[in-house]
Amino acid sequence: MIIRAIILNHHTPAHTLSCVQQLQCQTYKALQIVVVDNSSTTDDYQLLTQMVPATIPVIRSRENQGYAAGNNLGLIPVDGLAKPDAFLIINSDVRLTDRRTLQRLADTLQRCPDAMAVSPLVHTRSNELPVNQQIQVRRLLTACWLICCHSPILRRFFTRKYRQFIYQDLVPYPPAIHRVDTINGACFLVRQAFFDRFTGFDQQTFLYLEELILGFQIRQLGSYCLLHGDLVVEHLHGLSTQRLSPKTRFRHFLNSETHLLTGYYGIPAGLAAGIRQWRWAEFYLKQLWQSGSRI
Repeated sequence: MIIRAIILNHHTPAHTLSCVQQLQCQTYKALQIVVVDNSSTTDDYQLLTQMVPATIPVIRSRENQGYAAGNNLGLIPVDGLAKPDAFLIINSDVRLTDRRTLQRLADTLQRCPDAMAVSPLVHTRSNELPVNQQIQVRRLLTACWLICCHSPILRRFFTRKYRQFIYQDLVPYPPAIHRVDTINGACFLVRQAFFDRFTGFDQQTFLYLEELILGFQIRQLGSYCLLHGDLVVEHLHGLSTQRLSPKTRFRHFLNSETHLLTGYYGIPAGLAAGIRQWRWAEFYLKQLWQSGSRI
């Protein structure tokens, strides 16, 4: 199985180089590596091309198109590279501490022909919880429950459903392969067969909720995802998004949620607009509460 790893770079050339080097150290040999630069500064891009080995294609986007569209650039045919059987989508700030990570992900996917994608456990370094207790993937709930679970206020009244949403019934994750609804967007392996049906990741989102949308699409294919509970990668988390203000990040989340609700759940646009207004009210209430707590 030929695997193409796609690393999305945005102002993180040193971390991208580290990710490339760790992929090159993997025991899996049928591996292609492609770097996509998502509109970094000229200096960062030049530094990236100087650091990354010349044998690795670097595709540059003049515009920062976000997670989905950026990764889609890595899906296109590349001269000299065979058509892959699967794609490893990996953030530049993910660290592969096990040299057999890719081999084990590939073995898992090949043993489960009905599964479309697989993720390892992702250890977010800033999280004080053990990795097997951290939020990894999410369930596909009904629209009503999803709206509640996304609300920091409403989910306090429905803690049981929220725990179900984030798979708390499986926590701490035992060292086994779990059938789940979604993947962890920081690092996952997905079959080429997915892109035979969908031409790429849904570009209507810039940031956030790509995992839920991908889970919906995989379910439409009659397939499912896997979570490898005995395989861990490390994630520095947020290196690209830390340049954005909280308000900008939240706006990206709202845009993605609105698209998810209208495009996949069939929620009327008017109702989605009302939910969006409620979300903004929650955002400003949270900002006020945080400001008051610092005084």
